Amino acid sequence: LELSTDYNYDETSWAVMDSSGTLLRKSIITYSRFNTYIENLCLGINQCYTFTIFDSFGDGLLVGNSGSYKLSWDGEEIKTGRNFAYEEVTLFGDTCFPTDPPSSIPSFTATPTTPPIALQIIPFQYSYPYGDPISCCGGYYDDPNLDILNDGIKPSSISSTNGVNFDIYVQAYKPLLDLGAHCNVNKIEVSYIVNIVWSKWGVRRISCSSSSDEPKLGYEEWKYTASELNTQQEENGGHTITISTNNWNDVRYIELSEVNTFKHQTIITEVTVYGSILATPTTSPVPSVLPSSSLLPSLSTVPSLIPSIVHVSVPSAVPSTNPSLNPSASTNPSSMPSASLSKLSVVPSRCISTPTYSCCGDGICDSDEGFTSCPADCDVYLWPAGSTSEC
Repeated sequence: LELSTDYNYDETSWAVMDSSGTLLRKSIITYSRFNTYIENLCLGINQCYTFTIFDSFGDGLLVGNSGSYKLSWDGEEIKTGRNFAYEEVTLFGDTCFPTDPPSSIPSFTATPTTPPIALQIIPFQYSYPYGDPISCCGGYYDDPNLDILNDGIKPSSISSTNGVNFDIYVQAYKPLLDLGAHCNVNKIEVSYIVNIVWSKWGVRRISCSSSSDEPKLGYEEWKYTASELNTQQEENGGHTITISTNNWNDVRYIELSEVNTFKHQTIITEVTVYGSILATPTTSPVPSVLPSSSLLPSLSTVPSLIPSIVHVSVPSAVPSTNPSLNPSASTNPSSMPSASLSKLSVVPSRCISTPTYSCCGDGICDSDEGFTSCPADCDVYLWPAGSTSEC
């Protein structure tokens, strides 16, 4: 083993185990910064061994641009590396991989396959509902024109106009993408830049959520969610992580819900959505509920099939002296208000769960109703005018 340490030398260690998992050797040398160490092990033949190199912080041997390792077996180089996250595993030995070809090649009959449907890039507009990105360092990392994440450019180096700074703490912006139509989404690509000198690291985990209807801020109800985990910290440059969303059907809005980095922040440069736009359904003519005018009897002799919509204020307890248009079987006027005058309410479930939002249908929020303003989505309460006691 030839090991060259990076700036964070004390984060590196390694181990060798046999096929049963027994530890045969581990690092025992106290390493120092930017030095090279060569260590030799005598191991038996006709065995398979596992070499694992570790980094306790999760950034491999990248810090300082000088760390690396090289593993050789029986004089032959079998593995080199420096770009890994927390660990990297290598199998080596005489019996790890078969060398003899199979005794016979199984025959098979080729079956025709349907060519895959080509995915299209779905254009979108976006916004930052939870707050706009913060500018830094003379105009870097903000997105004033809302055109960075959808410009089709995946750069490999940072400029003042090509990326937005993300982390899971202060700069968790959660941009909301509007695809402009309902779509089936197959995958989402998120591109980013790594620049370790500037403390801009790779994406460790990224998550997206989607819905058919525009989500309400603070009350989001997502139809689908998906995440992708990246186990390896990349080198400086531009990179892309892909989130599989094959089961996302009939969605329009997508939120970049989480950007979790290996360390500090990362620079997101582009979001690309792949899938297909659903065809707008053709509106079928609605058949009339009335028969043809030629078949309608005279309105003067037959009552209308469509009931009149009459606004009723407060039912009177005093019987009317005027003849009824729809008399009942009884010839005596009723002293009780009709049951048909009872209140009508259509209450959304969110209003039920927040009893302080008990607005009256008059649209006026009186002081005795316990609030200062009615939320817009609770204005569907319908009450007879003047029945303030129902509040």
